[in-house]
Amino acid sequence: MTRKSIKIHKPAPTLHLPAHEQRAAARRRHNAALPNIPGPKPRIARAAKPRPIPAHKVTTPRSVH
Repeated sequence: MTRKSIKIHKPAPTLHLPAHEQRAAARRRHNAALPNIPGPKPRIARAAKPRPIPAHKVTTPRSVH
């Protein structure tokens, strides 16, 4: 006879979702609790930083030839 572990049932937090969806669900719940301000969401402007070229990979630009 196989022994089955007896599970103590907690109220399941939004069934079982992957972690990112669990966070999304929590965010939705949180957003619902906030006062809803209509209108476009303010975009946080972030300047796109160019990727620094690793020093050991620096070669003459091909356009020189």
